[in-house]
Amino acid sequence: MKTKLTTVRLPEMVVKTLDERAKEEKTDRTSALRKFLDEAIKNWKVEQATNLYKKGSVSLSHAAKIAELSVGEMMDELIKRGVKSDLTVEEYKESLATALKLFAVKTK
Repeated sequence: MKTKLTTVRLPEMVVKTLDERAKEEKTDRTSALRKFLDEAIKNWKVEQATNLYKKGSVSLSHAAKIAELSVGEMMDELIKRGVKSDLTVEEYKESLATALKLFAVKTK
């Protein structure tokens, strides 16, 4: 991954937390900061995708793409956040039938 150097001033409490995490994970402050930022960015993307999905602005698959998750992972995230699916029973059955055909699963 290509990186770019940036400088940022952080509150002492943030630096203390970074140092605590670095010590706990037996790594350095920079690595701890990268990990925190990576986690925060991933969470932000899931939040953005969830909000757009709740508003009806995007489909489930588009929300998953925004969040950089699989559709199944996105469904799990929506469930965790208490978001109900807008799929009808018929749409669900149709999706299931398509998936079964794609994976050549024989049904009764």
